[in-house]
Amino acid sequence: MKTCSQLTSVFIVLCTTVRIRGFQQLSRQKVSTLSAKRQPQHEQLYQSDDILEADTLVGHRSLASSNVALEKNACQSSTYPEMIYLTGPATRAVDGDTYGSWVDGSLSSTNLESDPWFIVELGGTYEIDSFKLWNRVEFQHRLSNPVVSFILNQDIVAQETHAGAVANSWELVLPSTVICDTVRVQMLNLDVDGGEAFLTLAEVQVFGEVVTAAPPWTAPTIADTFPKSCPVNVALNKNACQISTFGQSDASNAVDGNKSGAGADASVTETASENQPWLIIELGGTYTVERVTLWNRIVTDGSQH
Repeated sequence: MKTCSQLTSVFIVLCTTVRIRGFQQLSRQKVSTLSAKRQPQHEQLYQSDDILEADTLVGHRSLASSNVALEKNACQSSTYPEMIYLTGPATRAVDGDTYGSWVDGSLSSTNLESDPWFIVELGGTYEIDSFKLWNRVEFQHRLSNPVVSFILNQDIVAQETHAGAVANSWELVLPSTVICDTVRVQMLNLDVDGGEAFLTLAEVQVFGEVVTAAPPWTAPTIADTFPKSCPVNVALNKNACQISTFGQSDASNAVDGNKSGAGADASVTETASENQPWLIIELGGTYTVERVTLWNRIVTDGSQH
């Protein structure tokens, strides 16, 4: 029944099928996050002094440029808190609302972790002339020394670091346009809270124009080991089965995209009482799997067991 093979040399898993088994002796399982490492390749295109902050540069954004990050696909290293309510998903940093109060419900936030990151995929290739990041109103000191990377075809073509904490917002005007398809914000080399921090953003704005022709040059790149694109849920709406089915709690409910754990929402799976129950998802192909996330059922009193 097993069809997965583990490549231990790079700490990733190649598989075509995922099987989930529950054993009566176990009350809790931990799912590890595995990530592949990229090796250094080239020299960087822009040094720190090449990209100027807006408050030190007299200049203007191109009249034709617009915020090409608005409502685009976004992801982050984790989501605070990892529960259904009062959460800070990555999409809130590209919803067009720059107000930075948590109670306004328009902030993205990771959990407290080392080297947190945020990524927005622009959905195409653009000539970028400026970038603006809006901080949370409360606890502004948390967003300290953020790094912004401009990525094209999985390679970093420009990168800049803000020195110190961001007060309200941080804007960069590029001395020449940068061609990219993805923008990443992250915090590195943390020296607070034991080397961990929250990455909380009110808004990320990327101003540019769509590229109408391929660039006539090959950009040097900056290498690092952090993600350069958003992961995709390769189990979504794929073929699923389980050892047995209790009532209408079919296996397909586990891959329908609905993370609600309430029984009334008719989106949970359940087997009959079994000795070693299992659920299988056939991915329909071979994928590099970096992370598996399980969402539990919530019973009427809010408990999970």
